[in-house]
Amino acid sequence: LLGRNEKQRSFHLFALLCTFQSILLIPLVVVSYCYGEPLIAFLSDFDADQIRLGGQLLPFFMVYLATISLASIFNGVLQAHQNFLHAYLSPLFFSLCVIFGVWFLSERFQAMSMAYSVLAGGLLQGSYSYLMVRRYGYRFKPTLRTRNAPFKEVFGAWALVSLGMGMQIVTQMVSFL
Repeated sequence: LLGRNEKQRSFHLFALLCTFQSILLIPLVVVSYCYGEPLIAFLSDFDADQIRLGGQLLPFFMVYLATISLASIFNGVLQAHQNFLHAYLSPLFFSLCVIFGVWFLSERFQAMSMAYSVLAGGLLQGSYSYLMVRRYGYRFKPTLRTRNAPFKEVFGAWALVSLGMGMQIVTQMVSFL
């Protein structure tokens, strides 16, 4: 779209991708918050203390997953605009946040220091990428209207990648049984 100078269509596609990504991830965050311990118990063979800790950590990591998923859309847009510096700086900010967060918080918060650091790093990574994308006129405006955007092509590719990733996860889970 950028090569064909169809800026409005690219803005609309960006909004659609962000909307659908949010529709997928917000329920996962809520479920992990409400049912973290039962999910960890079902997916692992941990003892009771580890399940409790996993249940506490899971919502933080799900929010992190949501922020980096959106950041990947933002970084893809930055790369499409040949702005590679900012696309590559945002994951670096995440890593630095996690390293320094664990370094300075682990004595006080133990395992939760990782959760807090990952949450802060994910929010920093997503926010930084989004601010850089806004420079090009993109806005995160929720929309479900797919008309005038090449949504079917993108969604088809996205569905195939998601299916492949899902099959990989199931394969790994079965191999650990």
